[in-house]
Amino acid sequence: KPGRGIILPCKHAPFHNVAQFESELKLIAAIKPDFFIIQGDFMDAFSVSRYNRGEWSMPGLTLQQEYDETNVLLDLLDDVLPEGCDKVYIEGNHEERIRHFKKPIDNAKLGDAIVDYHAALRLAERGYTSLAPYREARCLVGNTAVIHGLYWGVHAAATHLKNLNQDVVFCHTHRMQMYSDGRATATNIGWGGDVNAKVFRFKAWFEREKWVNSVSVIDLHEKGKTTVQSLRFDDGFLFEGKRF
Repeated sequence: KPGRGIILPCKHAPFHNVAQFESELKLIAAIKPDFFIIQGDFMDAFSVSRYNRGEWSMPGLTLQQEYDETNVLLDLLDDVLPEGCDKVYIEGNHEERIRHFKKPIDNAKLGDAIVDYHAALRLAERGYTSLAPYREARCLVGNTAVIHGLYWGVHAAATHLKNLNQDVVFCHTHRMQMYSDGRATATNIGWGGDVNAKVFRFKAWFEREKWVNSVSVIDLHEKGKTTVQSLRFDDGFLFEGKRF
């Protein structure tokens, strides 16, 4: 049915943009969305990533710590999301890191001692519909597929549209971009991380400068049509004449 929702792109907690998140909480409280979508990579899972394999790039950082700090953000979202709001958590490639970490035989021997993010973040308890695995996860808002994103590169929006052949909203590349073939549109809605955090230096500084901090408001109209408004973060969000 028609309604208004908020799509939260890659947050990468605990390496998120703190000021942006505070503004997002204000925006959510004001809008009181009918539905809310976390678009994947809400947590970074750097502690179990291949970039940290065989070393401890950030001494002291553990998966449990990442869970704890991510739960703080989810608690704050719980406080502002209205009762009855439909909540969806889409798995991104960073949450997928945890499952990949458990595949090697020596790690697999640990079994449930390595807690999956669904349980550690209490997603079911919080009322989220959890969509996984990463490459299959999509949330349909009318005729629009909301996914984490599968393709990278300067033409990511065009590539997503070519392959999905429908309206699609994604965030995987951290850029803000839109491409339309006149029939359908692919919208890349940016991210919510801290571009200066050490963990993102796998990309050169001039590449990271192209990443855009933002959040999106999506309106679902009659007959499944949608309107997506990407709000760029510039010491706050400007939406419908108000600053948050």
